[in-house]
Amino acid sequence: MQYIETKDQEKMYALFLDGPVTWIAVNKDATQKERLKLNPLAPNYQRSDYQTWFQSVMQNSPKQEHFKNIEIVEDGHVASVSFDYSFWVNGKKGNWGKELWHLIKVMDDWKIVSVIFSKELEKIKPEPQEAIGGDFDQSQKVRAIAEDLLRVANLPGLSVAIRHKDQLVFAQGFGFADLEKRQPVTPQTQFRAASVSKAITATALAKMMQDGLIDIDAPIARYLPQFPQKEYPITARLLSGHIAGFPHYITGDRTENRYYPTVQDALSVFAHHQQIAPSGTKYHYSSHGTVLLSAMMEAASGIPYLSYVQQSVLNPLGLKRTEAEMLRHKAMPNMSRIYAKSGNNNVLVENPRELSAFWASAGWVTTPSDMVNMTRAFSNGYLSADTMRTMFTSQALQSGEKIQVGIGWRLSYDIHGRPVYEHAGVTQGARSVISYFPNEDLAISVMTNLEWVSSIEETAHMLAQAFLNKKHNPSVADGHYAIQGEMQFGGQDTPFTGKLNINQGSGTIQAMQYEWPVHHLHSNVYALVTHQGVYYLQIDSDQQKSLNARAIRYSSQLKEAAINTKPFLQFSKN
Repeated sequence: MQYIETKDQEKMYALFLDGPVTWIAVNKDATQKERLKLNPLAPNYQRSDYQTWFQSVMQNSPKQEHFKNIEIVEDGHVASVSFDYSFWVNGKKGNWGKELWHLIKVMDDWKIVSVIFSKELEKIKPEPQEAIGGDFDQSQKVRAIAEDLLRVANLPGLSVAIRHKDQLVFAQGFGFADLEKRQPVTPQTQFRAASVSKAITATALAKMMQDGLIDIDAPIARYLPQFPQKEYPITARLLSGHIAGFPHYITGDRTENRYYPTVQDALSVFAHHQQIAPSGTKYHYSSHGTVLLSAMMEAASGIPYLSYVQQSVLNPLGLKRTEAEMLRHKAMPNMSRIYAKSGNNNVLVENPRELSAFWASAGWVTTPSDMVNMTRAFSNGYLSADTMRTMFTSQALQSGEKIQVGIGWRLSYDIHGRPVYEHAGVTQGARSVISYFPNEDLAISVMTNLEWVSSIEETAHMLAQAFLNKKHNPSVADGHYAIQGEMQFGGQDTPFTGKLNINQGSGTIQAMQYEWPVHHLHSNVYALVTHQGVYYLQIDSDQQKSLNARAIRYSSQLKEAAINTKPFLQFSKN
């Protein structure tokens, strides 16, 4: 908990209801057994209050509390949060157990009304390795990488969530949702989804297909007879794959600085444009095409687009913090502020861009936790096997070339060749991604409140590596090395000399004007944290201390793993 480490009493106390708050610790079996040896009448629980607890933990040695297996249930008025915790003093675990909070919403702010937790003293009964296992250690890796990324990339705020099968194994915010008020990012902080909105729209379209409400191969005139006729055929399938020949944002768009109350109203922005290529002949990414798709969905279902997504995706999957952005039109207290880069500074955007003309393509706000939970639909039976097959089979051009896009979702591979379905986004005040590994049923989402030029898909993949590979093997490259190599800089391979320092799996690489953190993930694989994201770094070293390394940058919609891609950074021991 951030306020424990910063010793911020005011912000810590503000988390709790201004009134009686229940605070009970229940001893687990081994700890209670030892207590009874000292006092046969000792109860198995202790009452306290958050003020007394906070004052006690603030004394002397530095304290930390770590969480995993976080589960949140809420209806907008009351909520419960449960998680496994461990409490650390001076870098050593003191106790561990299960913790449960109950909260109520007071004037748009969540307040804790009770804290109940079980407690086992580590010195009496160490936490079982299978419980720590890989999850606690893996969470530590993700946390360390994310903290470095926040600092190195100079992001205002960052949020990461990871789901593995039925568990939310990681959900944490870093930095600030509001720099001016020093309001921290939490797992409940909403961000602009940007083009991750297209993944939400695609998931709603899949449900519509499954329920027989739309024929994705029917001509647009069946659903929108009033839409201006175009030269080449347009269908929902073609629009979802960005091969309908429709333009992206271009000169000539009739975007007005106003609220667009309906999807039909939003069509006026681009309905006059002609197609820029015959349908099915060229992949051309188009946000306008996704808005047009949402109009077809609306007509096919007879339900307004926003309402259909609410009914078919958000409500069934429990996505409580996903909604259309209305920053200009209503209070959104859980929403992060919007920032832009000005030199080396993050500057508040006072008048954010209106997104109501682009709800389906870029207009949702959400949290990483909601996005990874949305992917439960891909493994829990909510969407059928046939629907999934259609959704995640690449469409192809008339030439036969596969475009690595199915129904809205991009199809790709991580560095080790694992299939991944994903979508990323960028817009004013946001960079976002949702990545789903179908074979492992693992999803990760990363979001920030800055329009950040970055390799966010690879960043998500590298953070996910911590949970995709849980092998406990030592770093192969611990030590201090003088290095020499080449880095792609300004479009050219530029020679450099530098230093590599790694201790117990973590360290830095100094190359040219950069000093980048390095974290060991597994075997010879490391995460290289740069100002543009987290990259795959492979370091090979033998017992004679020869050392060779290469870092690879890759994007999305890959037809094969990028492991053989030319490195943007390579070096060896000098």
